[in-house]
Amino acid sequence: MRAFVLMPLMIVLTAAGGWMICRAMGVDPRVRDMLTAAAVCMLAGAGSAVPLVLTRGSSQLAVVQAALVATMIHLFGMLALALVVVTTHLAGYGAFLYWLMAFYFATLPALVAALVPLIKRAQPAHPAGKN
Repeated sequence: MRAFVLMPLMIVLTAAGGWMICRAMGVDPRVRDMLTAAAVCMLAGAGSAVPLVLTRGSSQLAVVQAALVATMIHLFGMLALALVVVTTHLAGYGAFLYWLMAFYFATLPALVAALVPLIKRAQPAHPAGKN
């Protein structure tokens, strides 16, 4: 699936761009927090692919619902994992959340870009009672 290629690519590009911006401004990019946020984003992104795998070969209506669930898993998965990271002090509070937001807003369009072709390729659902 394209999401498995686009999401890591967007994470790497966001991390590189953010690191360069931080260095240019003379700010510590906090690489440990960046890597922790990237791992959280990758786990949530991998979880978001589960509904799409389960609805492979289904009707367009089912694939649209799976795409909605996939975006919700992406958001709430990142939120839940961020809560675990912050409460267990695996990363600094401020920098980790800034990196996490940057990764979220970079990977959400990549996820949606991977979902649109799946929706378009799915077979339209037949109205009830008509074949």
